[in-house]
Amino acid sequence: MAQLDIQPTGELFQYILADSRVAAHLAAMRQLDVNLREHALRTGWIAIEVATHLRLPQQHVLNTGYAAILHDDGKRKMEDAATILHSASPLTRDQQAQIYEHPRLTYLITAGFPEEIRRAAAGSHDWQEHTYRRQHAERRRLVRGPDRRADEHEIALLAQIVGVADQSDALTDPSRRYRRPVPLNKLEAELNKQYTGSPHIRNAALEVMHRRQRIEDHSSQYR
Repeated sequence: MAQLDIQPTGELFQYILADSRVAAHLAAMRQLDVNLREHALRTGWIAIEVATHLRLPQQHVLNTGYAAILHDDGKRKMEDAATILHSASPLTRDQQAQIYEHPRLTYLITAGFPEEIRRAAAGSHDWQEHTYRRQHAERRRLVRGPDRRADEHEIALLAQIVGVADQSDALTDPSRRYRRPVPLNKLEAELNKQYTGSPHIRNAALEVMHRRQRIEDHSSQYR
């Protein structure tokens, strides 16, 4: 039987995890909430797979992986972070306001990373239906940057990949305290409702998620 090869993603993923900056941020996430760290890792893996599926240049794939692992890092700096992240109850208005602020906090606390990674991480939420209640004039400000740099298109592409990877994992994650996981056969319908980025990127994410399931099914035959 043919082997299912996931080596390229594994190598890139391990390269990112070997970065001492990433290790420090992941350790801080774990100290606050292990699920925050695990979501970051899964989102990173999915994002690398999607970027690879889209045949992006390797540096773009790496930047996408970095941004995906860091995309929720700002949640650590919310005033009531521990309470919010461990809550199984509806959030208060003040707690919701703190959640809406976390993309900006992500940008601020990732100052040790290249600008394109920081903006892709923080801007990834702009391609999700809720958009954290930002006004239209403010949307994608973090992606554009203050000087509307020439690499805006590249960063927007990476941010959309991170956004769909984030949603794909969050929707199917069985550890979420406040909702049941979405079955894989219903993921497409949910992404159609909640993901506002490119359909091409959404379809790539769906292919990646189904391929992951096939790999898991394949591996389970030998357990």
